[in-house]
Amino acid sequence: MKKSQAALLIVISLAIGSIAGYVSYSQLTARYVAATTACTIITQAVDNKLLTAEQVKELGTLTGQELNKSYASVASKLALTKAQVDAASPDSTCSQFLVGINQAK
Repeated sequence: MKKSQAALLIVISLAIGSIAGYVSYSQLTARYVAATTACTIITQAVDNKLLTAEQVKELGTLTGQELNKSYASVASKLALTKAQVDAASPDSTCSQFLVGINQAK
């Protein structure tokens, strides 16, 4: 294999790898980061008595309404399936916040 062919192969491989990495990040990692951040904030608010556990789902609904209007790409990262919403633990502040986001109109 000539040096020019090897260089071209490396450039093509880097391009394909970059595209695959971007897709992977946007579909998997970004979703995990968004959910982890939201859950950490809500948990700290409840633990420090800034919110009651009963207010969490309502805050999720209000947050979901705003995200759907202004930040649809972020809202999509926090989307749950119907099965996940149905299985959400009523005792988990994180789960209830995400349920509220997904029930937002």
